[in-house]
Amino acid sequence: MLAALLTGCGSTEKAALESTGNHTGEVSLPEEAALSEETILSEEVSSSTLPEVYQQMLLYIQEGLRGHGIEGTYQVYFGTAGDDSDMAFGSGGSYDCELLLEGEGNLWMERLSYAYDEDSGWYTFDGQYEPVLAGDLVWSENEDSDFVTKMRADSVYVHAVSGEMQLPYPVRYCAESGPVERDERIEMCPHEQRGETDSYDLWTMLYTYEDERLDMYITILYPRISMYAAYDDAEMKSLQDSVNALIRDAFFYSYTYPEVRLSGADDDAEMKKLQASINSRIRESFLYSSGGNVGTFQPQGHMYGSIDRNYIITRMDENYLSMRIYEFNSFRGANHPNEWENGITIDMHTGKVLQFCDVVGEDWDLEAFIDSGAFHCMWFWENDTGEYWMNHFDRRNEWDTNFYLTDKALGLITESSRYYTNIEADFEDLGISGF
Repeated sequence: MLAALLTGCGSTEKAALESTGNHTGEVSLPEEAALSEETILSEEVSSSTLPEVYQQMLLYIQEGLRGHGIEGTYQVYFGTAGDDSDMAFGSGGSYDCELLLEGEGNLWMERLSYAYDEDSGWYTFDGQYEPVLAGDLVWSENEDSDFVTKMRADSVYVHAVSGEMQLPYPVRYCAESGPVERDERIEMCPHEQRGETDSYDLWTMLYTYEDERLDMYITILYPRISMYAAYDDAEMKSLQDSVNALIRDAFFYSYTYPEVRLSGADDDAEMKKLQASINSRIRESFLYSSGGNVGTFQPQGHMYGSIDRNYIITRMDENYLSMRIYEFNSFRGANHPNEWENGITIDMHTGKVLQFCDVVGEDWDLEAFIDSGAFHCMWFWENDTGEYWMNHFDRRNEWDTNFYLTDKALGLITESSRYYTNIEADFEDLGISGF
């Protein structure tokens, strides 16, 4: 049956289209119904009005809106589907249909890909382009774009849809699953773990986010502490919870970036295009560099990519828990994959994050540290011996999330453009005591 479902769109679908005269029509809900937040069922819409292929696309769009928590009502402008479409791929039996979604003050270009099995009468959706489900306005369309103008003029059907509507069509399609989140403890080989202290040990947690529909996959491996005294000591339980909250916040960051607002962009189409272009470049710069590691974790805001995060414990004792947090990400349309590290060090007596000045003092001098010759690179990039890197890495204004501690050394996470390496120096060589 699975093989049958993946076969191409046959004569049955074409006949369904031809039975309607394959004409341009409009089957939109009444205005008052389209704006309602209640469950909607329009008597004007019947299965004989909208061809089956468009019914299934409409149901599929609704499933996406509901599953991704997208609120509001949208007008869907359908391009031509099936054998008569410019997007037909012939003998392979796979078809694309372009759509325009208009709602909530935004316009979205969408594309649905499907196949049809005439024996079972079922459709299979696979490999879509649906930026509305991520909600990032960078991917939205301008009012006067060629695509918007074309779809409004040439769409073959227009239909309202929302996650709350009750559509009078039977579901006859298979599709990828929507977002699924899991967050649970996993068992690791005890011989490969850092170990434990007299007061606490570490558990390994695994968070996964899988959205087959938007081809987005996130894996975050992170630690959680378990303090032995927390079971019968409320103060230690509070300390344990505080430390675990700090660790989770350090791993579950999002990519935030500033947006430019140009004067007159709301009324001037050219200014609006320029504003969108500038913000697109800003977004790309922040998304693919560690400078954007700020903000609340929002997995549903991403599409067509993968994010993997894990960690290395660099120090674990009664005084400090320090670690390096590694990220690797790859997004469709990006010039290259990206990787970086952040650091976090927690005072295990106070349950607070250690700041860089807590280690080096308020009057520290980075250049003096570098000139001392105490630091050495942990790895080199091609054709570099470390000397070039020490003279050219970015001199940050603050290092609070770009340092870590080992048992004997201070580590700095240094960057130059999209490359990074870590440099370390012994506390003794830096004249730092107490650590």
